[in-house]
Amino acid sequence: MKKIFGIILGIIIAVSCQGCGMSGNNDKVITDTETGLDIVEMISNGTAADLKRGQVVAFGKYEQDNNEGNGSESINWVVLNVNTDKKEIVLTSKFALDCKAYDDEEDLKKRFPDGKGGINWDSVNVTWEDSTLRSWLNSDFYNAAFSDEEKKLVVKKTLENKDNNYGNCTGKGGNSTEDYVFILSNDEIVDTDYGYDYNNENSDENRRCTATEYAKAQGAKNFSWNNKLACFYWLRSPGFTNKDATYVSDHGFVGMNGVHVSKYEYDNEFCVRPVIVLEMK
Repeated sequence: MKKIFGIILGIIIAVSCQGCGMSGNNDKVITDTETGLDIVEMISNGTAADLKRGQVVAFGKYEQDNNEGNGSESINWVVLNVNTDKKEIVLTSKFALDCKAYDDEEDLKKRFPDGKGGINWDSVNVTWEDSTLRSWLNSDFYNAAFSDEEKKLVVKKTLENKDNNYGNCTGKGGNSTEDYVFILSNDEIVDTDYGYDYNNENSDENRRCTATEYAKAQGAKNFSWNNKLACFYWLRSPGFTNKDATYVSDHGFVGMNGVHVSKYEYDNEFCVRPVIVLEMK
């Protein structure tokens, strides 16, 4: 089964890169020279409400240039939405910051054993609530990226995790969750209030995202199309079944059928693009 899904995704990646002049380009060094606006200062002085969708702000730090000797780099975030009524700002990272499985293979072996040391894929039933990616974002990443003072600004959001009703998909979203850090859902990635194309089948430049040098070192790949390098990254919604999770492609369309939740031949290239919500005082 894993070989079949690997072949299918391989075809998708190959097709997406036709005519692009390269495939899985990891040679070009990715650097971010943009200086994001100081969102902490803006919240403090009351000007954060003036931010517009698409602007870039700086908040927290995370390893990005894959040179740990010079310390972690400031994280740039893209403003998705400013809600002055709720006094909240929704942000998504400008770059894909890491490369992780949606659900770790070793965890799946423990929860869905096949009796031979592997995974019984017939019984796999994964939701965002019990995924290792959710756990990692709200523990390891959260603690690494934000200081204690910064954490005071991060809102713990209640997330609705809907079923996937696209086409013949039967994936169940599971319970609502409360998260400090998360990734977008199928509905959110086509939300025009966030600046995204409402059609998941369209290539959308606003959905496209480049993986950092650090993410590349963890297994991520960038693909070239329209003179931009971009990667595949996870969404939190289930795919065709609860063995799968949906994603955004390097072209910026949404893979609603999804791919396997764990790292296989091609799935190990999938990236993490965190989302946070900050409170305006």
